[in-house]
Amino acid sequence: MLASVQARLQRWASSRNVLLFLALFLLFEIVILPIAGARLMSYSGGLGPLDLTLGLSPADTYARLTAYTAAGRLTYLIIELTADVVFPIVYGLFFSLALALVFQRTFPPESALQRLVPVPLLALPADYLENAGIVVMLLAYPQELGGLALLVRLLTLLKWLVTTVAAVLLLIGLGALFVRRRSTNPTGG
Repeated sequence: MLASVQARLQRWASSRNVLLFLALFLLFEIVILPIAGARLMSYSGGLGPLDLTLGLSPADTYARLTAYTAAGRLTYLIIELTADVVFPIVYGLFFSLALALVFQRTFPPESALQRLVPVPLLALPADYLENAGIVVMLLAYPQELGGLALLVRLLTLLKWLVTTVAAVLLLIGLGALFVRRRSTNPTGG
């Protein structure tokens, strides 16, 4: 199955598609998510969203949910059910398509690195399960679901771990592409 996902991503990997998903990624990172985060923080005395914070205990999670206030919890719920449904697809496809494009230009088709192209998509299930857990905690509030809060923390960690690996892979690919181009054209012209 991963081989078919890899093949599909490599077919879709074009400069045009990478630029399209880069533009969408930047739209979320520079406009949509900062506005949503600022709105949530305005209700909570400066506390950001749960899905951007690592290492919270269930007690810390519920302290944040309390600090968000009713209006903040409703805002967070709306964010989770709108922007945070689309954003994982955007960043997953951006990183996967960028990896596919760079790896196609850098490494031979039989390279083991080519099989890593779908890695960024592994963050999606973790992100969606994390978001679902946050939605359930927001809807159940003030009832505390400590086990779910712990699971959400683990999913957050997994999401960020996979995303970090994807970014490192992209940097490795870009570095190798730079070295390859420099070695084939040492004068730089």
